[in-house]
Amino acid sequence: QTIKESSDTPFIFITANAEDATMYRAMACRPMGFLVKPFDERNLRGVVESTFAVSPLLSDAYCNSIRLPNGDRRRIDLREITHVETSHVYCDLFDKQGNRHTLRMPLAEFLTTYAWMGFCQIHKRFAVQFSSVRAYSRTEIALHSGATVPLGRTYVVNFREKMGET
Repeated sequence: QTIKESSDTPFIFITANAEDATMYRAMACRPMGFLVKPFDERNLRGVVESTFAVSPLLSDAYCNSIRLPNGDRRRIDLREITHVETSHVYCDLFDKQGNRHTLRMPLAEFLTTYAWMGFCQIHKRFAVQFSSVRAYSRTEIALHSGATVPLGRTYVVNFREKMGET
């Protein structure tokens, strides 16, 4: 029950006790599946695969999103984020509509965690998502959203390489 109350992560209930009372208590927690010990690889694979097939939390939209720490369980689709601005341990994520979403995470951690989404550091305080770049010069980057962010000297070469230039 604690898992379900503190997280929206899907889980599979595994027990050695197959009595009705145990199963009813488990169902109250709404697991994605049940396994009774002992089980074999075929049973495990079936439950895991069916969990992936039916869980909206394991969908593409879930995997490409981040949960904000504001307690309302909202998720922000990272594909909608154009750029990130940092202030010490906080990142402000800006979406295509210009909305700002604050996340308690240093920029370095954000980039390590979400680099696969196409984010690249372009200044000591800024990162952009490549798909959001409309144009750039030696000193700044224009985004499709209309925003302009600085391009730091230290990051120019890396940015241009990642944009496919040499």
